[in-house]
Amino acid sequence: MRVYYPNVEELGELAGTPAALTKLTASTTLGNLAEVNTNNRELTNNRGKSIVLYTDESGIALIQIKSDEPGKANIKVWSQAISDLLNMLSGNENIAYLVMNQTTIDIVTTSKTGYVEITSDPSNAELYIDGKYMGTTPKTIELNEGSHEVKISKDGYYDYTETVYVSAGETISLYAKLRMIPVTTAPTTTVTTIPTTVTTATVTPVPQSSTPLWIGFILMLMVLGGVFLIRSREKPKHSIPDFPKVLLSKYQPLEFIGEGGFARVFKCKRNDGKIVAVKIPKITSERMRRSFIKEMAVWLNLNHPNIVKLFDADYIPIEHLEMEFVEGVNLKGKIIRDLENYPKPVKEDLALKLIKGIALGLSHAHSKNFVHRDLKPLNILLKSNLTPKITDWGLAKLALTSGSSKLGYTPLYASPEQVMPSKYGKTDERTDIYQLGLIFYELLTGRLPYEGYTEQEIIGKITDEKYVPKPPSHHNSSLSKYDGIIMKMIAKRKELRYQSVDEFIKDLDKIQEIEKLKESLKKSKERLKKSKSREEIDKNKRIVVETLVKYAVMLAELESAFGELELRRELKLDGIVELISILEDLKLYTTQHLDDLLKALEELEFRLKSGWSVDKDYTNRLKVLLNRILKEFR
Repeated sequence: MRVYYPNVEELGELAGTPAALTKLTASTTLGNLAEVNTNNRELTNNRGKSIVLYTDESGIALIQIKSDEPGKANIKVWSQAISDLLNMLSGNENIAYLVMNQTTIDIVTTSKTGYVEITSDPSNAELYIDGKYMGTTPKTIELNEGSHEVKISKDGYYDYTETVYVSAGETISLYAKLRMIPVTTAPTTTVTTIPTTVTTATVTPVPQSSTPLWIGFILMLMVLGGVFLIRSREKPKHSIPDFPKVLLSKYQPLEFIGEGGFARVFKCKRNDGKIVAVKIPKITSERMRRSFIKEMAVWLNLNHPNIVKLFDADYIPIEHLEMEFVEGVNLKGKIIRDLENYPKPVKEDLALKLIKGIALGLSHAHSKNFVHRDLKPLNILLKSNLTPKITDWGLAKLALTSGSSKLGYTPLYASPEQVMPSKYGKTDERTDIYQLGLIFYELLTGRLPYEGYTEQEIIGKITDEKYVPKPPSHHNSSLSKYDGIIMKMIAKRKELRYQSVDEFIKDLDKIQEIEKLKESLKKSKERLKKSKSREEIDKNKRIVVETLVKYAVMLAELESAFGELELRRELKLDGIVELISILEDLKLYTTQHLDDLLKALEELEFRLKSGWSVDKDYTNRLKVLLNRILKEFR
């Protein structure tokens, strides 16, 4: 049984004894809660477990699920009192415990149940248990102890029906080999010619006013043909193969979009006329079903232009997702729906548009504490104007609960911590940043940083700290400005990557701003050369100095951000060389702070020769000096 509480928010979790609930203070990290023992109720069942509700005047509810071991309990704290639920359940001896999900409460009873693993050949057949639709095969179903009628149905095959007996705590397997309905053909009619005797007879002429029989025959054919044409134009509501019949009351399927490892996707029309995408996930266990509800509840709360909007997620009558339909882009007469199938490499401006859009969507999700974990071009859908939209939120985590051999990630786009968590730690927001870096690399170069003949070879390179992939400029020298930012994104150690998507976006903006400053500086110098009056010279000189200072500050900040990259010297990042050139230019304009500028240049050249990076300390000192130089011209 499941009760929906859309505003339930989990505040935290404690583990201890029932006595630990009597007083909560700020030290519990659950907030400044006052003494909580004003009200409490107990529900006791025949297993000896109990559910205790603790509430205070603010409506805080604490649910304690006691274990069979004396003195031990798991305690969850929730921000919505559920005394009405407990009132409803009071006195019910079949209740074992409650499972608190993000937006739902599962009520687990003591009814004796077992499991039936059902498979069929062919698969994806409709499954009915005791007349109720349960999804498609293969499927594992939890059933109460006793006899149950199993019916398996698929178009073009005879129905399979069998009665099974389920024992408590046991799992049985049922395999159904479906028999194909033979295709029958109409019997051939043999025409036998019977000899006749020809006799002479008198023929009576047909009156002129009578309609010839052949005209009537033609009219009859025309009527039948018209009926046939009308019927042939009527599009049946269920014209798309494999679309679940139980959803026809909600949707009219229009097109089969595709099928992946976890789901099938259809373009559909809702009853209100809205075009949506309907995804049918392949749920194979009860654990996976519970995870499906929990993960999709988070996706429902994501609302951003670069995230595919999820309108609804339900498991009745079958697990399905209703989401925004993303139309794709028309490229030379072909509709391309995702970034996977878009030709690469792409032009630099398009790569920046796509990667920044994806990054903004990720930033929104991370602000809601939601990590994707399987970011790849296939999960980036494209609108007709090439706006990227991230889809399949939560499916990577869902795959891990399937009980199958599915990894929950795509090896080509896997991060070191996904492949080898024992060495690189657990996945988090920085996992998404790593995968975003791989996509950025691929958009610019048309290649991936880790390539090989086998999956094992690629994974070996991903996890080997000594193996450093070639930077983007190895494939195209004009991409050198992106070497530092991308190599930081795909650093093997999470602590060496950007720690947030917003940090990456800021550095990406700096790179784009630097490109604009280069053009602006060139034009400003030209205007300064053409200046004639003293007033005009001073004005244009000030503009040149301001541009040089902005340019130098941004370069220094970027260099300090890339300072901790693995094997930096091998990457040949030339930002320091560019920074030296900018400071050399400034020497021509400053007089008051020339000595300090020469010292800064000397230290920078020493760092370059020694293979040292520009650190934050040097950057901060340089920014102070540059600010003083700027004041000299104001």
